[in-house]
Amino acid sequence: MSKLIGFLLLTSLFSNVLYGHGLANKEVPVSLKALTHFHDEMPDVVASELNLHRKKYIVVDVRQPEEIKEDGMIPGSVVATLGDPLLKYLANADQSKRYVFVCSSGVRGTFSAVTAKLAGFEDVHVLRFGYFGWLMNEYNQPPK
Repeated sequence: MSKLIGFLLLTSLFSNVLYGHGLANKEVPVSLKALTHFHDEMPDVVASELNLHRKKYIVVDVRQPEEIKEDGMIPGSVVATLGDPLLKYLANADQSKRYVFVCSSGVRGTFSAVTAKLAGFEDVHVLRFGYFGWLMNEYNQPPK
């Protein structure tokens, strides 16, 4: 069921917003099977690895502003809320960089990483267990 909801979310994002952000020529999955493949193949990064190598990644937080205000965020992160703000960000971002997408637990981060992959980004990752995984490891300090 969650994969179906994800497919519907991405389909909606692409059909309503994609064409207005310079990403219209990208191939969009037309089946749940295609989306599932992208989801299953998406590499993740654990909090300890991200903490050790933070300068190697651009961290994109896709949570809602209220969540960030209440829970905080990984220092140095870019905020690009899942939906139109994310698509605007991706339209102008450097596709040659390495990205880690972060949400609360990993679900929206995965959908965001899949969206970036479909938009032509090659080096995209998801923070395993999301921001809560980061907090569990008590890594919320300035980058090294």
